Amino acid sequence: MVKPNKVRDSFFDNYKAFLILCVVIGHFLDYFTEDFRIAEILRIYIYFFHIPAFSFISGYFARKNNFQVLIRKLLIPYITFQVIYYCMYTGMGYHVDFTLLSPFFTLWYLVALFCWRLIINYVDTNRYLLPVSIICSVLIGFLPDCGDFLSIYRIVSFFPFFVMGHQFKKERFRQATQHHLLRLLSALLLILLFIFIYHYYNMFDIPVLNCQDSYDALGMDNGGWFYRLIFILFATCLVFAIGVIMPKNHIPLTFLGKYTMRVYLCHGVVYKYLSLGTDVLDIVDGTSDFILYISSVILLTFILSRIPLETIIDFIVSIPKLIIHQMRHRYS
Repeated sequence: MVKPNKVRDSFFDNYKAFLILCVVIGHFLDYFTEDFRIAEILRIYIYFFHIPAFSFISGYFARKNNFQVLIRKLLIPYITFQVIYYCMYTGMGYHVDFTLLSPFFTLWYLVALFCWRLIINYVDTNRYLLPVSIICSVLIGFLPDCGDFLSIYRIVSFFPFFVMGHQFKKERFRQATQHHLLRLLSALLLILLFIFIYHYYNMFDIPVLNCQDSYDALGMDNGGWFYRLIFILFATCLVFAIGVIMPKNHIPLTFLGKYTMRVYLCHGVVYKYLSLGTDVLDIVDGTSDFILYISSVILLTFILSRIPLETIIDFIVSIPKLIIHQMRHRYS
């Protein structure tokens, strides 16, 4: 019997499509933050909401998974791309140590998803989970510097957004978005944030928005806890504001939301190779070149969505089974 195709939610696919475009553009903007003021402005603007929003959506779709499913969907891709990054860096002449305890570039999110899903399986019925996660997010910043070990700072810091998504009631939200005033206020919030960043972008630091280190390492040991609380509150407002104005029906970009994991994993490899292993990005000079560059990055996002990454990962997973089967067949 052929199983019917699962009906996808256009609202969340639209949201994910928007976010993955923000992720890719945000990373590719990093190369030009010193050359183009707008690159730094856009990058800071994106970092205010893209990780919280992705964490929120990941939490919404998190259901009880057995350990084998988590290994196949998250740990195998993580190990695979750790090897790819290691080979790429060493091939370009960079000295890096291979380890599974310090994720390369964007791979920390796979480790975070693995930890979050594993935790949520056992604590999702705890009604105090959200306030506890917020407290942990604030307290983790006081932890002495432990480097990039499992990206522990980001895993704990963004966990509240995952919990919010897991506890999210979509129908209530859908009813709220029917109010025109709420849509207007949401759009106004996003516009005002951009205007504020445009004029005061020097006030913000990406590592702070990224929650990637301790308060002491970020140079905010005195008021770091207060900033973290404000960030969680404000980022939550942004996550919902974007959701309010996000189209609910199918649009030309909707299909991209189905393939965000492909794009997320592959774009980092492409960016690191182009920025560290070639001089091709240096040809961008002037406003027209920069506009063409951003357009090319958007095009790249759609191209990467066509890579059959799941099939490749499934093949990698099947290799040990094939070897064992061949050995048994040979010596039986």
